[in-house]
Amino acid sequence: MSFTRQICEWEERPYTSYDRRRAVVQHRIVLEVYRDGNSDIRHEVRSDYEEAKESAEWSLYEAYEIRGSRVDYVGGDRR
Repeated sequence: MSFTRQICEWEERPYTSYDRRRAVVQHRIVLEVYRDGNSDIRHEVRSDYEEAKESAEWSLYEAYEIRGSRVDYVGGDRR
């Protein structure tokens, strides 16, 4: 069993080309805490713009595991 909470959410317009400059990319940080005290932190992204690199569904950008006093990068589609 775990407890999940969205920590923050923001959006940006990262593209400067004329065709894609109106594309909005949404970001969110999600914290998942497990009963044993361990945690996962996920940075997820999405974009409704058809030509954006990001999908319309929330997808993993980067993720970290917190186990005891150790923090490890565990994956994602970080560019």
